[in-house]
Amino acid sequence: MLNYFTNIFLGQVTVTTCLNFGNENINLYNEINSKNSSLFQQLNNKLSQVIPIDPKRLKINKKIQNENIFLILISVTIMLSTTNDGIERNMNFVLLDLNELIQQKKYNLISSRGITKFFNETYGIQTIYKHFYILK
Repeated sequence: MLNYFTNIFLGQVTVTTCLNFGNENINLYNEINSKNSSLFQQLNNKLSQVIPIDPKRLKINKKIQNENIFLILISVTIMLSTTNDGIERNMNFVLLDLNELIQQKKYNLISSRGITKFFNETYGIQTIYKHFYILK
């Protein structure tokens, strides 16, 4: 799916992903829809740990689209690393890992607890290009 990124250097990418709350988690669904929800910061913290990525490179956009009463689409922007120290992961690996972590959440830390356990594994991530450059 995302393997077509191999020859593309991405400056910044925005992806969408889906949270599925279900009947039993209506309180969390209502909280994430509230104006000043702390769940976005929790989501950012958890994702930056499990990917792993510098939290400054990850921005959970507070734009929410309700697909139905328990299904919410959110967008996540991943920025290019500002350092070339060899420690920070490149954009290709961040995107591939994030998609894999969500799709295989029952086998990794994403499903352990907190807001990330509500990721919809069949949706994964869908890429929306912002800026990209093709390297030759």
